[in-house]
Amino acid sequence: MHTRLSAIVCVTLLFVPCISQAQVLALHERISDLEKILHKPNHNFSSNLKINGTFELEAFSQNKSGDNDSDARLATIKVNIEAQVNPWTQAHVFLLHDDGGEQDLMIDEGFILFTFNESNIQVMAGKQVIPFGSFESHMISDSLTLVMAETKDSAVISRFGNDELHASIYFFKGDVQPESSSNNANKMGAHIGYAINTGDIHIDFGLAYISDLSESGAILGYFESERGDAIIQHEVAGAAVNTLITAGGWHAIFEYISTTRPYDSKDLAFDVDGAQPSSFNAELSHNFVLAGKEVNFALAIQGTDQALNLQLPKERKMVSASYALQPHTSLALEYMHASSYHPKHGASEASSNVVSVQLAAQF
Repeated sequence: MHTRLSAIVCVTLLFVPCISQAQVLALHERISDLEKILHKPNHNFSSNLKINGTFELEAFSQNKSGDNDSDARLATIKVNIEAQVNPWTQAHVFLLHDDGGEQDLMIDEGFILFTFNESNIQVMAGKQVIPFGSFESHMISDSLTLVMAETKDSAVISRFGNDELHASIYFFKGDVQPESSSNNANKMGAHIGYAINTGDIHIDFGLAYISDLSESGAILGYFESERGDAIIQHEVAGAAVNTLITAGGWHAIFEYISTTRPYDSKDLAFDVDGAQPSSFNAELSHNFVLAGKEVNFALAIQGTDQALNLQLPKERKMVSASYALQPHTSLALEYMHASSYHPKHGASEASSNVVSVQLAAQF
């Protein structure tokens, strides 16, 4: 290409004898720019693309009064895709298959992350998990705090701070409409966290607020399935507090989530009054090495209050153990005793005992 272009220049110069040396240099610069455009390399996505995921196979046996059940299934597939578009921009896609979901594989999250390094500010825009609640756990089963309060929506989230003190504020439209408003009200929330590292001790503490906990999957699902719509008398805010303490191989987790006031009894009731649902998770675990493999042993107690209509148990007592079979491959065993609400509150299910086994592989 360069030889042909140079020949063209030479022939052109024969027919333009009066051209100056400066004009010749300018013409060569234009040709050089043209060659750069014609030979511009394609963007190498392979060096900017990260893909990781998890496969979880589960089997369980459940025993409760008058009803025994067992099953084996491909419980979960998670695929996380990250593309570094430029030094300041990342694109995230999270694909999820959940055996309890309606779709085989769905886009659970999809958002763009903007990072401003000099100011320690990040902005995320798109469908994502709202930063309300921590939901840390070593159990196979999702914690009751996650089941009750996890919220996903299209949102704009701004994060500030560093590894020690960090905070976020977010805004989203939501699906729940207060009866007094003709349109879905804008929703917002905030989270603040503080981490302390002293030798082998790590403490992470967090507080969170959301203007309407009705947007969580469990509560929104109740309105849509039981009432056929998501129109309520008034918004009900939610608050969360969580603490994670790590000391050597020991880990202690505590989380509590609740609405800040009761619902109208027409929307969500407990007995004859409006319900004020809450949930907690308290967990203690220990990591140690057995026969050269890492083992985690954990105990947990979880519970809810006034969450009967959300089809959540009153209490869970759980124990689990996981064993690293090979790098990125683990086998876990969990026993759970779940107690329902008292029949005087309208509960019909009895307590149950569930044994679960999970084989997980990460890549």
